[in-house]
Order: sequence, then C-alpha cells, then structure tokens
Amino acid sequence: MVNPSQTIAKFTTKNILVLPQALDNFVEASCLMKDGNNAVYYKELKEDLVNVEFYCNTPCFIYAEQGKERITSSDGNIVTINADTITFLPYGINLHSDYVRTSSQLKAFLIFLDENVVKNFLADQIIRNRNKQKNEVKFLNIKSNIAFKHYFQSLRLFNEQQLSSKGLLKSKLLEFLNLLALSNPEINLPSLIAQQRPRSAKRNVKRLLQNPEHLRLSIADLARLSGRSLSSFNRDFRTSYNMPPKQWLKKQRLSYAEKLLREQNQTITEIALDIGYENVSHFIKSYKESYGMTPKEYRRFIT
Repeated sequence: MVNPSQTIAKFTTKNILVLPQALDNFVEASCLMKDGNNAVYYKELKEDLVNVEFYCNTPCFIYAEQGKERITSSDGNIVTINADTITFLPYGINLHSDYVRTSSQLKAFLIFLDENVVKNFLADQIIRNRNKQKNEVKFLNIKSNIAFKHYFQSLRLFNEQQLSSKGLLKSKLLEFLNLLALSNPEINLPSLIAQQRPRSAKRNVKRLLQNPEHLRLSIADLARLSGRSLSSFNRDFRTSYNMPPKQWLKKQRLSYAEKLLREQNQTITEIALDIGYENVSHFIKSYKESYGMTPKEYRRFIT
C-alpha cells in the first residue's frame, strides 16, 4: 500500500508509476476532477526528479504551465514538454520522465480520457486516413494559446469553488478536445486518438540497464523484463549499443565489480554473486583477463 504522503521520487526507485491511478498517492499531485479514468490532475515539482518510469492506462494530455520536462519512450523517441505547450502521450507504453529544475519549478495539468469520452468526441469528427497510420508511438507536442490558458484557469476555478460532477467533467473534457482540434486544424487529432489501443509493454532498454541490480540477470531474464522476445531484445540492444548483449553485460559486470572493490568491504564471493557470477572462479578469471590482476590483487593494489 502506497503512503498518500509519499513522494514520487521515493516510490519510483523500485516501482513503475501507473497513471492516473497512482497520482492520488503523492504529495506533488492533486486531483481537480475525477470520474473513473476520466480525470484532471495538477502536479507541482519543486526538486529534480529524473528517470521516473511510468505508463498511462488511458490517453493523456499534459499542459505545462511552467517549467520543462523531457519524456523518453521505450524505443528512444524524446519529446520535450516546455512551458505553455500541450503534449499528447499515447497510452499503454512505458515512458521515462526527466525533470531538472532550472529557473522555475514544474507546474502542469494532466488530462486523462476514458473510452466513452473518446467515442463521444470521435462521433462528431471526420477521421481522415485512419488505415494509413501505423500503430506506433506518436507524441503530439503543440504550442498553447490564450484560449487554453482560460480553459485551464476555469478548471482551477471549479476546483477552488468545489464545483464538480460527472456531467461537468465530461463536458470539460469534450470542450478540451474540440478546442484542441479547432485550434490546430493541420493536426489530424481524431485520427490520432482513434488509433489508440493497448500496446506491448516494452521498456526502454538503456534506462532499464542503468540499474546495477539488473546486472545479475541473464540475457533471457533481461529480455523478459524489457517486454521483448529474446530475438527482439538482441536486435534492439544491438541498435542501441552496437554490440551483442552478452559482450556488453560482461563488460558492465566487471566494471561494477571494480567499483565495489574500491568502495565496499564485501568479500570477493559476495561481489561475484552481486554481479551475477554464480561461479567465483569464473569471475576471478574474467576479472584478471580484463584488468590484468585478480580481484584480490586489485584490492591490495589500491589500498
């Protein structure tokens, strides 16, 4: 059970954030209106918050009122959410968020839409070229305007006056979608939203492998954890690192072992197990091949 006063940073060190459901549990986020998966939240980040892994259960729009945030998809696509912009996040895919405070904290509205609201919106729209679009990650990142500023001010006002109902929330969500479509006729918003469907839960390989705890896993385990088949993982890995995962994993394990030898008082056996070597002799041999001395010799050398 998540502590309602817990910070996002603390929770996401070991967990993936599921939106919008998880937002009720964090001090940085407040709910303005909500009915099931239809919801409007407001978040404020005062401190740096990087490498937050999350996914949305429904289509999501983010309006950045202040600050800057960077979102990275599982395949490395990056979108920067700047102040006074509106960004669309496809649902059902793993994403990473990075916020580094510069001159101001991050303040943003998050809008989540359930299937019924999407259907209501699409019923009055002309969907062009639906069959020509691929089921791929596609961010929408557009400049806001004065109409949107007034729209989000109205959401804040309704919350302050404690005015909320299912009907009001639905009408405000449809107002937002229509305002977005009318303000940006060059963007085929109906077709983009119509393409929304669950995707495979692929995770960003580079981000995944930044966690030292994952170094002890096998290639097959890493593939499963990344949401890929073994062949797909090997292919995506080579694209990202320009080498096979087995070669990379050995190099990273030994590099992390060297760090542990310098900074920790663990035994050689403990370090070997920590980085995924079940055979200590194999670890010692591999380490000597890479560093020219055994782990024990290296530790004596640096002390």
